[in-house]
Amino acid sequence: AYVANLAAFLTQSGLVETEFGTMKQVIDKNARICGHPALEGDLRLIWSDAHWIFPPDGFDGMFDAYAREECKVLAIGRESAFEHVERICELRLVFTDVLIHEIPIAFPIRPKLASAFSYWVYTAEKSYGYSFESAKQAYIKETEIKNQCEIEFSNLNQEEADDFAPVSESNMFLPIMAFAICAFIAVVLQLIHENKKKNGRRSAFGRQSTLGISWVRGIHAASDVERGDVQVQRKGWDKKVDEDDSEMPRSVDEDDSEMPRSKSMVRRSVNHDKSDAGDDAKRVQICDFPGANIPGDEFYENGAPQSQSQSTLFRD
Repeated sequence: AYVANLAAFLTQSGLVETEFGTMKQVIDKNARICGHPALEGDLRLIWSDAHWIFPPDGFDGMFDAYAREECKVLAIGRESAFEHVERICELRLVFTDVLIHEIPIAFPIRPKLASAFSYWVYTAEKSYGYSFESAKQAYIKETEIKNQCEIEFSNLNQEEADDFAPVSESNMFLPIMAFAICAFIAVVLQLIHENKKKNGRRSAFGRQSTLGISWVRGIHAASDVERGDVQVQRKGWDKKVDEDDSEMPRSVDEDDSEMPRSKSMVRRSVNHDKSDAGDDAKRVQICDFPGANIPGDEFYENGAPQSQSQSTLFRD
């Protein structure tokens, strides 16, 4: 098929966006379009509002008219203009993706070979991915003139938006400024925190260690549990001492008046076998004075468990 595309002027070195990206823009600005004389009837019928110019001498006449500034854009097919790449580069033209006109062209073949040829064309495209379009593109690549300018506007844009494009200083300006501002704010807040800490005031800034807080809370919780067990043991021992003292005989004076009950001096020795002590169970002396020399009456100092030394206490 013959495809006529819109070729618009573009300054390639600066990658300035073309003035005419669509046919509507061309028509709205009443820009003159140079076309091939063979397509004059179809183009005037399809785009009746456009300002057409059909210079003689075919493609050469179109390029000459553009050079004389008789038209702003060209209606020309990529394949047809392939032979004029040098003129396109000289005039600094590129092809846009705007489709102006398309003419189906039948493949000339003898009638008795048409069915077989159609079968093999279909098989080649479905089974091997080979078609007239792919063959045309391969031919364009093979015969393309090397070291010429880029004539595809889409390729120019793609090259500009390449992921591997080098990073310049201007690209890194904003990230560097953002990092510098964040670092400055962090330094100021840390100085405020140190100043408040030095003056003995509480500060909401600065780093707070949660590990030490959790460790201290765990020690206090364990101490509370142990103290709770000791309170229960103390109550049990005090009750037993009171029961033993109540069973002792009381002394009465000559006036048969009852003397105040005096608790005898008692020294009791019991074996306190801790389940978690094993073979190292200690013999602990316990007196009847509540809270004295009670096993497990431990406290923490500087993070290490401390226990009271064994002692014998008396009371009367």
